Amino acid sequence: MRRVVKWWLVILSLVVSANGAALAADPVCVPMGDGTLRCTIARVSDCNAIRDYPYARNLFCPAAFSAAREMVSLLEQTLGAPAPTSGFFYYYQTLADPQHAADDRAQTTIACLDTPAPYPAGRSVVVGAGTPLCHLAAYVTSPGPVPAGSVTRPRNPVPTPLRAYPTYFSKLYSPAASFPLTKFRSGSIFDPIVEGLGAGGHDGFVEDYPQFSPIRTYDPASWRLDARYQGISGGGGGGWGGEIAVLGPHASPSTLLSFGGGGGGGMTSTRRPASSVLGAGGGGGMQFANGYVFQNKHYTGLGLGAGVGSAEAKVQYSYNDYPASGRPPLPVHQYNPAVIAEYQTQLVNLTRQLKSRYSSGKTIVLMGGGGMGAGTEYLMENGQEFVPPAMSTQAGFQFSYVFHAPAFVEEPGVPSAFGTLAAEQQALYEALGDDYRIANRQAYEACGRDYSNFTCMCPRAHATVICLVGQQIGDPKKIPGWLQQRHCSDDAAATAQVANGLTSYQQLLLDAARDATPPCTGVLMDYFTGLNSPAGGVSEPRPGPAVSTLVGKAEKVGSGLATGKARLSGTATEVGAVDLRQVTVTLHDLLNEEGGAGELATGRDGGGLLPLSLPAARGSKPDEAVFETPTGAQPKVRVELKQRDPDDGELEFSITLEGVVIRSPVSCHGAPEPSTLLATTFTLSGGVEGPTEIGVERPWRCRSDELRAP
Repeated sequence: MRRVVKWWLVILSLVVSANGAALAADPVCVPMGDGTLRCTIARVSDCNAIRDYPYARNLFCPAAFSAAREMVSLLEQTLGAPAPTSGFFYYYQTLADPQHAADDRAQTTIACLDTPAPYPAGRSVVVGAGTPLCHLAAYVTSPGPVPAGSVTRPRNPVPTPLRAYPTYFSKLYSPAASFPLTKFRSGSIFDPIVEGLGAGGHDGFVEDYPQFSPIRTYDPASWRLDARYQGISGGGGGGWGGEIAVLGPHASPSTLLSFGGGGGGGMTSTRRPASSVLGAGGGGGMQFANGYVFQNKHYTGLGLGAGVGSAEAKVQYSYNDYPASGRPPLPVHQYNPAVIAEYQTQLVNLTRQLKSRYSSGKTIVLMGGGGMGAGTEYLMENGQEFVPPAMSTQAGFQFSYVFHAPAFVEEPGVPSAFGTLAAEQQALYEALGDDYRIANRQAYEACGRDYSNFTCMCPRAHATVICLVGQQIGDPKKIPGWLQQRHCSDDAAATAQVANGLTSYQQLLLDAARDATPPCTGVLMDYFTGLNSPAGGVSEPRPGPAVSTLVGKAEKVGSGLATGKARLSGTATEVGAVDLRQVTVTLHDLLNEEGGAGELATGRDGGGLLPLSLPAARGSKPDEAVFETPTGAQPKVRVELKQRDPDDGELEFSITLEGVVIRSPVSCHGAPEPSTLLATTFTLSGGVEGPTEIGVERPWRCRSDELRAP
């Protein structure tokens, strides 16, 4: 269901917050006009204001609020601030709608232990899902523990413990002496915490129901006395995360660090044949984002992650290096002390950077959110579910906390611009719980209706969530960076960086998206390439040099096949002295027909190729360097830069593309030979004083299957 965003509500609240109002103090649930309530939560007890749907009051709301506040507390310690200057936590509750399609009912109202069996006549001993399955549904959807003093709902039982995301994130953000990151590896003290991100739900179920067996029917309360009982299925999933950012000159956040994770699980049991399958898992990670710059160097993607499914023998850890590190690439899951050391060094530098910017009057923001969804269904003799589901419940949440130092001076336009951003994200978080519910359901069906097959279900569900979010928000580049963080294990790529500059985990999700119905690789590629491209930090790139000459040729234009080639070369002036060995080139436009067809050069499946960041290759010199995609990667992209005399500030460049789809332009006109304007833009970062953008827009002559400039 498409969500209608009430922009003015969020913009108004952010304008008030940015002008120094205190944090929201009263829980107010307001209708959003699309069957959703938005509830403002300022303390855990405010969760009593929401409707008492399954697990809403006693799990989803208090656990999500408590998890967000734990991350706020960590940022307070970093900044030395007693509390955020302003902020909000919104809980989004979908109202029960009996008119909604019976087989896709998003929200029911009866507690997990009280759902009546849908058998056609007479009462039944089969009631609810049983405490073990209710506990499992609660576990795999929980953002974290429920704080002490929260409301209890015995008919929606919550296990102890719950998923350990706040603890896990805190150990990656602020490493403690008792949990040194040097031990972030299989067989270490981190294993129980990672298992607590999802896989622990399996063990909790078996503890609740010791008679569980793959060859027996789930029967928590003598349900087999009723011959109509043919089995039950239940499960769910969820994820959450956030970003630490600095507001730039136009109130656009420059994200420095992102964290996130998720997972899911469930159980299905049948009577004929007598069988039960059970599985759960989850993961999470923390990485430096594309806005983090230290000493004019980007560390985009540097970070740590881990995940495990209940059927896997050990926890899988990942060590993500950044493209410009210069270190030999290692398998992403091979213990990597160099990456851990670099990550810890940059955590220290991040802390100093945040403190410095905060004390100098910059605005620091912690923003994020999440979603969760679960359900239970009674089964018919043929193994299909009765409809509507016995229980279906889901929710989303969003938070944003702003820190202003005493030196803060409000910049014109900040409240409205930041408010608009929050409003755009509201549509995302409002629907995110339902997205997780739908994604886990689709993955369950696609993976043989087998919850124990976490290796299949997890990447399929995670990729589907990102696809749904991208479709709902309209622009994949506006999807929050935390949503790409690890939910799953078992990505077996040889190195952290694979084709097209993607990480191995991004490639895992991209492969899963290709198998989805319908496929949605374009959304993921646009999202991932945006995240992987350095954004220049909080300082704007200085005005670009002029391009004095440009020569280019594109072949196999309009063929629709990935056989296109293009080469363009030119000279840029006023670049200044550059150490090309230290440079990262980010391509933003190659053959962009602005106002027409847009970017003509695309990936092999027609998906986005840009932006694309390429570090200097080994063997590069201060005055001559090559930047190219890894050997064997398709499409193949190669950039060559040469500076003959640093004193004159000129830079020669050439860009070569192979194996691309080159679409036909739509604005060719004029005589005797029609032409169209195409733009080429790339940015240099590192090895140069501030990010430097080089751009040119020139006429290209249009031929049947060829473009030429001049």
